[in-house]
Amino acid sequence: MSKGIRSDKDELISARKELAFQMKEKGKRAAELAIADIELAFQNQIKERRAAELIIANKELVFQNIEKEKRAAELSIANIELAYQNDEKEKRAEELTVANKELAYQYQVKEKRAAELVIANKELAFQNKEKEKRAAELSIANIELAYQNDEKEKRAAELFIANKELVFQTGEKEKRAAELAVADIEQRRNDSFMSMASHELKTPVTTIKTLVQILQHQYGRSEDSALVEYLYTIGQQIDQLTKLVVDLLDVSKIKAEKFMIEDKTFDFDALARETVKSCQLLSPQHAISIAGNTKAQVRGDRDSISRVFINLITNAIKYSPKADTINIVLSHRKKTLRVGIQDLGIGIAKSDQEKIFERFYQVGNDSGQSFAGLGIGLYITAAIVAQHSGRIWVESTGRRGSIFFFELPIHAVQVKDVYAVS
Repeated sequence: MSKGIRSDKDELISARKELAFQMKEKGKRAAELAIADIELAFQNQIKERRAAELIIANKELVFQNIEKEKRAAELSIANIELAYQNDEKEKRAEELTVANKELAYQYQVKEKRAAELVIANKELAFQNKEKEKRAAELSIANIELAYQNDEKEKRAAELFIANKELVFQTGEKEKRAAELAVADIEQRRNDSFMSMASHELKTPVTTIKTLVQILQHQYGRSEDSALVEYLYTIGQQIDQLTKLVVDLLDVSKIKAEKFMIEDKTFDFDALARETVKSCQLLSPQHAISIAGNTKAQVRGDRDSISRVFINLITNAIKYSPKADTINIVLSHRKKTLRVGIQDLGIGIAKSDQEKIFERFYQVGNDSGQSFAGLGIGLYITAAIVAQHSGRIWVESTGRRGSIFFFELPIHAVQVKDVYAVS
């Protein structure tokens, strides 16, 4: 029984606690509802304010739209006005263009008229001048006619004298022709004699040279220094005599137009340097320099061109007794090569420069000093250059030495070891 009462009391106590807890929860809920009502009232106030602001904004937007429509209408009117003004301007521009064309046409017409007037004035002035000239010419013609009559009389007298002079000159020409015929016969005899003499000398000179060479070979290392020197001197003299005989034979061939050359292609620069080297060995007392290059292949006789070099270099050495320098320059153009051989010797007078390539012509210096030789080296040199379709000349100023030039046509030009035929 007591246990039942305790149980009811406990349930009652629990129910009261539950009720008290629920009452607290309801109080909290009521407070939250009150706060929610306050918040709702505040949000309603905010919404009312927002609604009022939206109404004001709508009114403002309506006002702005009305203003925009007014502005659009004004712009439309302004555009219509501007289009009208542009049409007016275009019309005005067209009118101005037409007026300018009309004005230009009138100006051209005026210029034409002015030009026609100028031409007419010039024509009138020209006609007046022509009339004056014609009158002057007629006056001069009358004077000239009188002068011609006088000249005819003088001419008749001169012709009479000229006839007498012509008769005299004819007699002189006949005498001169006879003298030239005799000189030509004499020259032919001399050429024939020189040719025969050269041929006759060639065999014994060759024999003597051969014998001297045999003796030099046998006694070249002899202890008798005098004998060796004599043989060397004889050999040099025989070489000079051999060259002289060959030159005389070539002069005869050139004169008889029988001087023949080979027709082969060769490297010109290599030939030039080989020949200069040989000449340097033969004349160690002179410094022979060579500069430049032609890069050319030449078609012709290699030995004959070498002979041209030798003749010009030995000539430069011979006429430079007080100088020890010979300068050689090689160059080329598009279709020709050029060689210049300069000495610092006695020089060549202007009067001798035209004759120096003639047969047997020799040049001396101002003191009358003469040089060894027959005067045929340059003659043969010029003939060889001419045979190769080239040209040769000399330039000299007083006593400052001379430069001998010769040019030859180029057969081909070497470019990086490839020869291009010109």
